[in-house]
Amino acid sequence: MSVSLSSNLPWTQKNYQQVHDYVAKAEHSTIPGDAVFPLKLKIASGIAHLAEGRFKEAALQLTTLPIGDEISSIGCSLASAEDVALYGTLCGLATLERDQLQRLLETQTNGFLDLISPLRDALQLYCRADYPGCLCVLNQLLPILQLDIILSSFLDQLNEAIFHKCCIEYLKPFRKVNLIKMASVFSCEVDKLTSTLASLIGTGRIPHSRIDCMTQTMERESDLTFLRHQCKTKKKILSMQNNILHDTSAMVIRVACIENDNPDRRKQAYMDYLDSDDDEQKDAMEIVAANPEDVY
Repeated sequence: MSVSLSSNLPWTQKNYQQVHDYVAKAEHSTIPGDAVFPLKLKIASGIAHLAEGRFKEAALQLTTLPIGDEISSIGCSLASAEDVALYGTLCGLATLERDQLQRLLETQTNGFLDLISPLRDALQLYCRADYPGCLCVLNQLLPILQLDIILSSFLDQLNEAIFHKCCIEYLKPFRKVNLIKMASVFSCEVDKLTSTLASLIGTGRIPHSRIDCMTQTMERESDLTFLRHQCKTKKKILSMQNNILHDTSAMVIRVACIENDNPDRRKQAYMDYLDSDDDEQKDAMEIVAANPEDVY
């Protein structure tokens, strides 16, 4: 009882780090044979991760709860069994890999996913690579999800993360994609899709890709082609670096020649060269006249 009371205080004050601390302490003081209390701790930890915006940690906590009647009989003041399934599924769609979601579907078929059949359908559509269908189900649930006290503050972030993830997975099989057709598939505006893809390319989540705004297409380079372009670019940069160093050194030497050589004397020496019959002297003066730093 004391652990429960002490963990409720930081929860109401939104001090989620203390929630994690109390959960860690309570895990070492559980009563043997009590199957409900550890589930409450997992739920508290998962919702604290969700409130902190750490969606992957929340998904890992809330989707690893065991199957059975314990979920429905928890009677937790933080969240009901339906809420646990809702939070875990949404966070999982936003952050977990496809094989993890497929495993979740296989292990929780008769578990708490049946409590939220629309989200279970969205999860199945995602695993079947029907990303527009998955987003359509989520958009239909959006007005209801906005009424959730805990989830409403993070719903836009979760929807955006799921949309980004669907775009990334949709593009994986293709080398070149028409953005107009892709926008039609995802039922969104071309400008919004272009901005989203540009952001994903900039952050490195869609590597080796570029967008052609003239043709409204996005092209992905293979790893080998990218390495060739990268090697070519490095050689070009090194060549430019060497040219800049050479030109800078030449300018410094030329300035030194001007500062340490009398122009009138150089002019007189050049006039003597014109009247001289010495071939070696002529060759030296030709170099001086052409490029003084070469003989500095």
